[in-house]
Amino acid sequence: MLFCLLTTLFMVLHESHESSIKASAMIHSKFLLLCLVVSLVFSFLVTAMLIKRELWSCNTSREVPGPAHIPAHIPAAIHAELPSALPKYTPKKFDKFTQKMKEVTLQCKNVCSERADDICVPLDLAIFIYRGDLPAEQHTYDRQKPIVRLPLIDATKHLPKSMIVNECLVEDHFRDVQLLPHQGSCAIVGNSGILLGSGCGTAIDAHDFVIRANLAPISGFEKDVGHKANLSAFNTETLVWFSSSLLENPKPEYVQYKDRYLNHVHSLNDSIVWYLKHLRPPHDDMFRNVTNAIRHFKNSKARFAYSWKPISIEKKWNLSKRGTLGFDMFVVAQTFCTSISLYGFYPFHKDSKGKSIPHHYYEEMPEFSYQESSHDFSLEYKKLQELDAKGDLKHVVGVCKPHAEDHGHSS
Repeated sequence: MLFCLLTTLFMVLHESHESSIKASAMIHSKFLLLCLVVSLVFSFLVTAMLIKRELWSCNTSREVPGPAHIPAHIPAAIHAELPSALPKYTPKKFDKFTQKMKEVTLQCKNVCSERADDICVPLDLAIFIYRGDLPAEQHTYDRQKPIVRLPLIDATKHLPKSMIVNECLVEDHFRDVQLLPHQGSCAIVGNSGILLGSGCGTAIDAHDFVIRANLAPISGFEKDVGHKANLSAFNTETLVWFSSSLLENPKPEYVQYKDRYLNHVHSLNDSIVWYLKHLRPPHDDMFRNVTNAIRHFKNSKARFAYSWKPISIEKKWNLSKRGTLGFDMFVVAQTFCTSISLYGFYPFHKDSKGKSIPHHYYEEMPEFSYQESSHDFSLEYKKLQELDAKGDLKHVVGVCKPHAEDHGHSS
């Protein structure tokens, strides 16, 4: 624009006669108008290019909400659909192709982790352990399906919006969590009163990995139930009791649980606290409150985990009623344990000799009825006994070591 003005002024000043100036005024004005139009068009094109470049930069660098991030490579199932000449995807390699991107939602059958000894487990049974340094407020318990964003070019246009893939890497799609690595021998400790007087504590602690249920007390029962606890699972009922006890003015029936649970988890050192059921509101906030309370209690080292999908094993195992927490733990443990031993899985009020036993090893609960429960204890017990007979697990029901043989030492 400035060039046009200077050129016009120069032409006017070099006119020698007044008549010539008047005669050429129309020409000069038309030239100036033409320059103005050209300048506006040029400015528009430059502005459009800058905006387009900015939008492209935002589009290729932004993260998809939730656990979906741009992976370092295309999952194998997607890469198999692409021409062999197409290189494995990294954002920089496709900068020159286009600013348009195609989103492909992944339906992962299994989730794997290179950091956890290359373990792969079914996504529906995966235990996601949050990083210890991640604030509880950022524990979103995301269960969104991962999304891969690819350049929209001829090689990717045919890909569907959703694809079933066999494996998804935790490191690519679930950045804030990790998986449990492979474990050797695992002991799963139920809470049946059959454990009282069993002397199974030493046998339980001898396992590589010990899983316990519903934050059951250990102190005072070590001789029968051991003291080791690598993974502590709990159900919705325990979550409600725990979170309700943390309220400013808790109901009287919940008051007892605050100190009991906080001291118990603190005694477990770096045990993983795992809630494996629904985390829809209000249970998500409940679990965050429990997490914060545990973390701030005597600088607890506990870690926290959730299931990508609420554990539901009834259909696969042909259970007529809702599965118990103990059976859920057993099914999940099969995904990472080499061998499994069960202790305290005994849904009867009398042992094989007719001796009365309490519902839990730490409390009586005489009013509890196995028959009227929402769980089919008898069917689960039968299935576990059948698996024991086949050698698929070790179901310990009797005495491991009578107390009389412990030379009178108390726990």
